[in-house]
Amino acid sequence: MKFIGRLSFMIIITIIYLLVELNHAQALEDMNLRINILQRMKNLVRLNRLLSIKISNQNTSYQEWIKEHFKKIEFFLWERSRWAIVPISSTRETLEKDFHYLLNIY
Repeated sequence: MKFIGRLSFMIIITIIYLLVELNHAQALEDMNLRINILQRMKNLVRLNRLLSIKISNQNTSYQEWIKEHFKKIEFFLWERSRWAIVPISSTRETLEKDFHYLLNIY
């Protein structure tokens, strides 16, 4: 259980760092900042996968729900990564809003 708490903490900290980087006006125009943002998103996917593996329950229906829940979060993260690769004018603001939402989930 301790490990799950640490993983959750790492996810929250990663999202906070991501939000700080997205707060820069040129976050998606500056290639170095964009690379950092994409790397953080990739790290979130990894941490999310690890958390889904570590959370287990004897109830198989609950386990299936957990698996689907984390799969949806992973899809959410990959989709936002694609947006950051080819951003439009509203992408940065949308990503900020979406990661604030994700922060509330964790």
